[in-house]
Amino acid sequence: MSFGRIVSGGVLERAAEAVLSEWLPYHIAEVARQEGHQAGDPWPPDPRTVETFSAVTTWDELPLPAILVVSTGTDGEPSRDGRGRWSAWWRLAVSVIASANSHDNTRRVCHVYGAAIRSVLVTHPTLGGACDRMDWAGEQYEPVFADAARTLGMVTVNIRVHIADVVSHAPRVMPTPPPPPHDPWPADSTIQTTTILGEANQP
Repeated sequence: MSFGRIVSGGVLERAAEAVLSEWLPYHIAEVARQEGHQAGDPWPPDPRTVETFSAVTTWDELPLPAILVVSTGTDGEPSRDGRGRWSAWWRLAVSVIASANSHDNTRRVCHVYGAAIRSVLVTHPTLGGACDRMDWAGEQYEPVFADAARTLGMVTVNIRVHIADVVSHAPRVMPTPPPPPHDPWPADSTIQTTTILGEANQP
C-alpha cells in the first residue's frame, strides 16, 4: 500500500500566499475605485511583502505594507468517510501591517487592504486547488498606533477552508529498504522577542 494524501497547514499557507501575490494589486485598485478614487489621487500602496508567518525571519526589517498568512489549525471536529478518508475545516488568517503618513491614511490603507484581501479569497475559494471550498469568517481592524515617526495599523481577514482528503492511508509494513535518513532539524535553544518596524509609506 502506498501513501495517500497528507495535508499540513503549510500547504494552505503557501497556497494563499501564491493567490494573494498574483491577484491582490488588482483588487486593491478596484476597491479604491469603488470608494471614489479620483484622477490625481494617490493610490494605496501595493504590498511589499507577502509571506507565510513561518517564513518571516527578521521582523524589524519587514517592508511595509506587509501581508502575513498563518494557518491556526483545524476548526471543529474532523470527519471520516466510509473509505477511511478524513476531511476537516481549517482556519486561515491573513494579516496586513501597514504604515502611512497620518492616522487617517493608515486606517484608510488598512480598510482598503482588508476589503481587497477578502475579495481575492472569496473569489478564489479553492486557493488554486489546495482546498475544495471556503467560508469567510470575518475580519478585525486593530487600533492605529502612532509615535513621533509613524503610524502603524493592522487588519486580519479570517477564513475557513474545507479539505476533503486531509489524511487517509499509509503503508502498514515498513518499506524495504527503509527510506534514506534526513539530517535532524537543529533545536532552537533561545526565544527572542522583536519589535515590528518599518518606514512610513504614503498612500
